[in-house]
Amino acid sequence: MDIHTSVNVKLLLSLRQSREITYFTHWDRSIAMDIGLFCGGNFTLWVTMRRIRWRHWPRAWGCWSCLQIKASHDMLPTQTDRPPAQRARPTNASKMIRPALPTDLPTITAIYNDAILEGGFTGDLTAVSLASRQTWLAEHQDNYGVFVVEPAGEVMGYVSVSPYRKGRQAFATTCEVSYYVARGSRGQGLGKALLHHGLAHAQNAGFAVAVAILLGGNARSIALLQRFGFAESGRIQHAACIFGQYIDHVYMSRLLTRPAPATSSVLQV
Repeated sequence: MDIHTSVNVKLLLSLRQSREITYFTHWDRSIAMDIGLFCGGNFTLWVTMRRIRWRHWPRAWGCWSCLQIKASHDMLPTQTDRPPAQRARPTNASKMIRPALPTDLPTITAIYNDAILEGGFTGDLTAVSLASRQTWLAEHQDNYGVFVVEPAGEVMGYVSVSPYRKGRQAFATTCEVSYYVARGSRGQGLGKALLHHGLAHAQNAGFAVAVAILLGGNARSIALLQRFGFAESGRIQHAACIFGQYIDHVYMSRLLTRPAPATSSVLQV
């Protein structure tokens, strides 16, 4: 019995039980099944409807619609039933991420300076120079790093894994993660791919905690960080003033690994 026949028989039986069909004989049953097999169900609905009082048609039609939708939904293939070509695939952006090179610095600098002009993404208010970015890149060695994403061979964003409270040894197992995506390339999953890559690098490098420091008006980045397990660790209200508007400074963090127990030491005096 095909799907249309099954639905049609259910329709006839349900209508009979609800006393909507005034005359229900074996002929109705047999003709409904025969027509359902050969005509795909549409004519069966007509045969059924001809024995229903006119005033009950809306109710009967609603019953038919619900049964048809339910049956159609039950016949849809599940995720595991779908052929491999139809299954959801992860984004390919992660395959386009690589370590940043000195030749990428002009584009990295342009992306950052555009974020400054847009406002609300960084505490800098004036454009940074290429020379300052060269020094910045040189500082991201050893366990730190800068990575760029380049769909179609053009750099569209970057993520940095940087020292947190640079020079203070007590924070050596904590890093700061920051990412920027070119204005015209947002909404394509590049920020998500960059953040995922940066956190994976930080975890593989042995960092225990990742910190993200951003402005309170950057709701989009806050939501993305929360999706990656970050939680707000602190907030300084009205810490920044950008374009005459006071904005909170937000600290977010998440554990990357379970920190090792601290070793006891004796202070030598």
